[in-house]
Amino acid sequence: MLTPSRVRKLASAAVSVCALSVLFAVVFCGGSASASGFKVVQGHVYDEDGNLLTGINVKVEMINQTTHLPTATDYSTTESDGMYGVTFDLFSVWETGDTIRVTATYNSVDQVNETTANSGPSQVVDVHFPTAIPQFGSMLGFAVAAGVVCVVGIGFLTFSRKR
Repeated sequence: MLTPSRVRKLASAAVSVCALSVLFAVVFCGGSASASGFKVVQGHVYDEDGNLLTGINVKVEMINQTTHLPTATDYSTTESDGMYGVTFDLFSVWETGDTIRVTATYNSVDQVNETTANSGPSQVVDVHFPTAIPQFGSMLGFAVAAGVVCVVGIGFLTFSRKR
């Protein structure tokens, strides 16, 4: 016979089974039709000479292939071996075919590398900084700028004294 107490217990059990079924579907089916589940993105960051860089800030974005907007973003810093790594979890929305955009910042310069997300659980995306161009922040850049200023100044003084 069904008593009110027994009905409450059966209802509670039914709710528990439904909740576990939903949790199972989320965990083992990727969360939604558009998500592909967990994705680990890792790689190394190299300077212009091919040396591994330590302590570099790295931003990893999943860019939707249709809207071209970021759907998930995570941040990391390179370790002593020059490697970074991020994990997009079940609640990160991304699809196979989206763009993985990795941006590393070194000496206030951003370098980007992009690849297409595959269906696998992990992908490697390395970032290589191109050959450096001397800037005023370097000693060589400063010496070149100072030399140009001196030559122009001497030329100006010499030309103005001849008049």
